[in-house]
Amino acid sequence: GRVIPVKGIKILLEAFRNLDRSELHIFGSIGGQRTFLERYGTERVFFDGAFDNWDINAVLEKIDVLIVPSIWYENSPLVIQEAFVAGVPVITSNIGGMAELVEDGVEGFTFDVGDKGALKEVMKRIEDDPEILNDLDVGEAKVRSIQDDARFIQQIYREVLGI
Repeated sequence: GRVIPVKGIKILLEAFRNLDRSELHIFGSIGGQRTFLERYGTERVFFDGAFDNWDINAVLEKIDVLIVPSIWYENSPLVIQEAFVAGVPVITSNIGGMAELVEDGVEGFTFDVGDKGALKEVMKRIEDDPEILNDLDVGEAKVRSIQDDARFIQQIYREVLGI
């Protein structure tokens, strides 16, 4: 995807700034924002750039947790579902489809949208005690198949229409 302001990149970089031992890898096309973004970075922040969608598994294999800090209402980010299929927990903003996909303390952690202090607390907690990731229930079972998703949507329409 694109690394743009509504994706919460500044919040992520500011929250990460005071962590001691972790690395932050940012994937996605940053376009002409590199100079702006680098002033928020540290020697432990890496701008890894865009990757082909076919390489998502290779990317997810390299990370311990996926962070989706969007400040706008994402409807149902595919990257969260891809992370679940790969067994990777997710930290995300507590709005929109992100909050619907990630139950705090179950598949990952949520934080108040736009709150860099709250995001930092979640990341620091994991940095201090990475074993808490082992207690999460993350896996492929959390992702509906296309057929199951279609049935789910059909059921919503039936309920709304009273049929």
